[in-house]
Amino acid sequence: MTNINSDIKIIGPGIWHILHTSAAYATEPEKMDEFDKLLEIVKKTIRCEECRKDLQDFIDKNPLSNYRTLNSKKGEPVGYYVWSWKLHNHVNTKLNKPQVNVQDSYKYYSGNSVCFSCIASKLK
Repeated sequence: MTNINSDIKIIGPGIWHILHTSAAYATEPEKMDEFDKLLEIVKKTIRCEECRKDLQDFIDKNPLSNYRTLNSKKGEPVGYYVWSWKLHNHVNTKLNKPQVNVQDSYKYYSGNSVCFSCIASKLK
Protein backbone atom coordinates (compact mmCIF):
# COMPACT_ATOMS: atom_id res chain seq x y z
CA MET A 1 0.00 0.00 0.00
CA THR A 2 1.31 3.46 -0.93
CA ASN A 3 1.90 5.91 1.89
CA ILE A 4 0.19 9.03 0.57
CA ASN A 5 2.23 11.23 2.91
CA SER A 6 5.46 10.28 1.19
CA ASP A 7 4.34 9.68 -2.40
CA ILE A 8 5.38 12.88 -4.16
CA LYS A 9 3.17 12.04 -7.17
CA ILE A 10 0.15 12.24 -4.89
CA ILE A 11 1.07 15.19 -2.70
CA GLY A 12 3.06 17.14 -5.29
CA PRO A 13 0.12 18.87 -7.02
CA GLY A 14 -1.14 20.16 -3.67
CA ILE A 15 2.30 21.47 -2.76
CA TRP A 16 2.57 23.24 -6.13
CA HIS A 17 -0.87 24.78 -5.65
CA ILE A 18 0.03 26.15 -2.22
CA LEU A 19 3.43 27.43 -3.38
CA HIS A 20 2.15 29.13 -6.54
CA THR A 21 -0.95 30.62 -4.93
CA SER A 22 1.04 31.92 -1.96
CA ALA A 23 3.74 33.31 -4.26
CA ALA A 24 1.15 35.07 -6.43
CA TYR A 25 -0.18 36.88 -3.37
CA ALA A 26 3.26 37.67 -1.91
CA THR A 27 3.07 41.23 -3.19
CA GLU A 28 4.15 43.19 -0.12
CA PRO A 29 6.95 42.65 2.41
CA GLU A 30 4.76 41.05 5.09
CA LYS A 31 3.32 38.51 2.64
CA MET A 32 6.78 37.84 1.23
CA ASP A 33 7.99 37.08 4.75
CA GLU A 34 5.06 34.68 5.17
CA PHE A 35 6.01 32.95 1.91
CA ASP A 36 9.61 32.65 3.13
CA LYS A 37 8.30 30.88 6.26
CA LEU A 38 6.07 28.61 4.17
CA LEU A 39 9.03 27.65 2.03
CA GLU A 40 11.03 26.77 5.16
CA ILE A 41 8.20 24.47 6.28
CA VAL A 42 8.03 22.81 2.87
CA LYS A 43 11.81 22.30 2.86
CA LYS A 44 11.67 20.62 6.27
CA THR A 45 8.60 18.47 5.74
CA ILE A 46 8.93 17.07 2.22
CA ARG A 47 9.68 13.41 2.80
CA CYS A 48 11.31 12.80 -0.56
CA GLU A 49 15.00 13.19 0.25
CA GLU A 50 15.98 13.83 -3.36
CA CYS A 51 13.24 16.48 -3.65
CA ARG A 52 14.42 18.20 -0.44
CA LYS A 53 18.01 18.30 -1.67
CA ASP A 54 16.99 19.58 -5.11
CA LEU A 55 14.80 22.27 -3.54
CA GLN A 56 17.67 23.44 -1.33
CA ASP A 57 20.05 23.48 -4.30
CA PHE A 58 17.56 25.55 -6.30
CA ILE A 59 17.14 28.01 -3.42
CA ASP A 60 20.90 28.33 -3.04
CA LYS A 61 21.29 29.11 -6.75
CA ASN A 62 18.17 31.30 -6.95
CA PRO A 63 17.79 33.23 -3.68
CA LEU A 64 14.32 34.63 -3.16
CA SER A 65 15.90 37.93 -2.14
CA ASN A 66 16.81 38.44 -5.81
CA TYR A 67 13.09 38.41 -6.68
CA ARG A 68 11.70 40.61 -3.90
CA THR A 69 11.66 43.78 -5.98
CA LEU A 70 10.87 42.31 -9.40
CA ASN A 71 7.86 44.11 -10.85
CA SER A 72 5.91 43.92 -14.09
CA LYS A 73 5.96 46.84 -16.53
CA LYS A 74 2.94 48.29 -14.72
CA GLY A 75 4.67 47.98 -11.35
CA GLU A 76 2.89 44.86 -10.11
CA PRO A 77 5.11 42.83 -7.76
CA VAL A 78 5.53 39.46 -9.48
CA GLY A 79 8.97 38.39 -8.29
CA TYR A 80 7.95 35.65 -5.91
CA TYR A 81 5.62 34.19 -8.50
CA VAL A 82 8.37 34.23 -11.12
CA TRP A 83 10.60 32.39 -8.62
CA SER A 84 7.94 29.70 -7.97
CA TRP A 85 7.35 29.33 -11.72
CA LYS A 86 11.09 28.90 -12.33
CA LEU A 87 11.24 26.28 -9.58
CA HIS A 88 8.33 24.36 -11.10
CA ASN A 89 9.86 24.42 -14.58
CA HIS A 90 13.19 23.32 -13.06
CA VAL A 91 11.44 20.28 -11.59
CA ASN A 92 9.50 19.68 -14.81
CA THR A 93 12.79 19.60 -16.72
CA LYS A 94 14.22 17.02 -14.33
CA LEU A 95 11.08 14.89 -14.72
CA ASN A 96 10.97 15.28 -18.53
CA LYS A 97 7.68 17.15 -18.31
CA PRO A 98 6.74 20.13 -20.49
CA GLN A 99 7.64 23.69 -19.52
CA VAL A 100 4.81 25.98 -18.50
CA ASN A 101 4.37 29.53 -19.84
CA VAL A 102 4.71 32.10 -17.03
CA GLN A 103 1.81 34.26 -18.17
CA ASP A 104 -0.66 31.37 -18.40
CA SER A 105 0.58 29.96 -15.12
CA TYR A 106 0.24 33.28 -13.31
CA LYS A 107 -3.28 33.79 -14.59
CA TYR A 108 -4.26 30.27 -13.49
CA TYR A 109 -2.96 30.63 -9.93
CA SER A 110 -3.73 34.29 -9.31
CA GLY A 111 -6.77 34.89 -11.49
CA ASN A 112 -5.05 37.98 -12.91
CA SER A 113 -3.30 38.82 -16.15
CA VAL A 114 0.13 40.46 -16.11
CA CYS A 115 2.53 41.27 -18.92
CA PHE A 116 5.83 39.50 -18.33
CA SER A 117 7.56 40.61 -21.55
CA CYS A 118 9.33 43.52 -19.83
CA ILE A 119 11.09 41.17 -17.39
CA ALA A 120 12.05 38.54 -19.96
CA SER A 121 15.69 38.43 -18.82
CA LYS A 122 14.59 37.22 -15.36
CA LEU A 123 12.55 34.42 -16.89
CA LYS A 124 15.55 32.45 -18.12
